[in-house]
Amino acid sequence: VASLFCGLFPWWAFQEGATRGMSALVDQSALLRRIPMPPFLCVCAATISSFLLQMVGFLLFLAAFSLAGLVTPAIVWLWLPLVMLLSLALSLSLGMVLAPIYLAVRDTMWVVTALMTVGFFASPVLYELDFLPSSIRFLAAWNPMAALIGLYRSLVLGVAWPEPLAVLVL
Repeated sequence: VASLFCGLFPWWAFQEGATRGMSALVDQSALLRRIPMPPFLCVCAATISSFLLQMVGFLLFLAAFSLAGLVTPAIVWLWLPLVMLLSLALSLSLGMVLAPIYLAVRDTMWVVTALMTVGFFASPVLYELDFLPSSIRFLAAWNPMAALIGLYRSLVLGVAWPEPLAVLVL
């Protein structure tokens, strides 16, 4: 169960941060017309706020599972903020790239939503990489979310670290 939550919360934070960042310019168009400000600030605000909301949920999960004895707090948890920043950077960069595209082509949201669904099942959110056949496991190294979720699971659950190549791709 703890492994599932270590996959779900980072995925939710990434997905919600990227999609809200993508739609931020359209959502805040009235504000951007009235107040002279750099448009990227709207993307940053939308991404960071939704990302932080999911990370609060992740921290509550850690507290509840620690109290229930399902996970054991460890000193390596001090590395979690760094991994969270890496997660935020990935989500924010995708939101920054997609926001101007969505501003010009509104059907981008449908494409991104479909790709996020595919990405959810292609990422080790519901499963661990060890469950994949070895013949396709190397493909997971090219999925940045595989390394990211692997880092969360390594720090929280003490499982093996992700492949160095996967972390490098991330």
